Amino acid sequence: MISFQRASDDPEIAGIRRQIASAVDLDIPTGRYALLTSDPLAKKPAVDLLAGLRPPQVGRISFIGLTSWPIGRPAFLRGNVTGRHVIALICRLYGLDMHVSNAVLETMVTDPRHINGKVEHWPAEFRYEFGLAAALLPPFDIYIVEGVFPFLKDRFSYLWNTLFEKRSSGKMLIAGSNRVADLSKYCDRAIVVNRGRVTIANDLKKALDRYPPRVASYDAQKEFEDELADDPV
Repeated sequence: MISFQRASDDPEIAGIRRQIASAVDLDIPTGRYALLTSDPLAKKPAVDLLAGLRPPQVGRISFIGLTSWPIGRPAFLRGNVTGRHVIALICRLYGLDMHVSNAVLETMVTDPRHINGKVEHWPAEFRYEFGLAAALLPPFDIYIVEGVFPFLKDRFSYLWNTLFEKRSSGKMLIAGSNRVADLSKYCDRAIVVNRGRVTIANDLKKALDRYPPRVASYDAQKEFEDELADDPV
């Protein structure tokens, strides 16, 4: 469960302060939620709050259970380290068996030879696979997925989705994918962040129609500002 306790947060987004939460009191029970926002540029700071990466500016957000990092976030892997170093760090942080963890990663990724190389030299495809696969090593209670779920008809996508379903079964899931297909497949409710209000929508289809996922961009930001000018409430 995630609990907002008089939480307020208004980070600066694209040079403008936006209300992510305004004195929000809300208990979010275990379930499978799509994360929807009226402003696409608000999604990243909302994910940060829900993953516990930073506290709200006022109030607090508490968690029951172990929360994942934002799975699929591109900046997860960086620096002058190898894949083995990353696996070792995850094992130390979460008390995992090193040999088992290495074997899982080697089995899942398309070309395990890159694991021994430095992260900064990895091809983009391997960085993508490794980041997603590494997130399935710890036994999280709350899974936060920020990026797109693997959807290609290839070996990695099949293995990842199969293991993800097993790992996340009965656990809490919050998915911030920009693909409606992902949200419809994995979620049955939505968490809606709309101009300082954070609410739970039990009808996922209606929520998706009202707050369709959009990629954060200058055009999306301009569209949001135009909507805000037309409807300031």
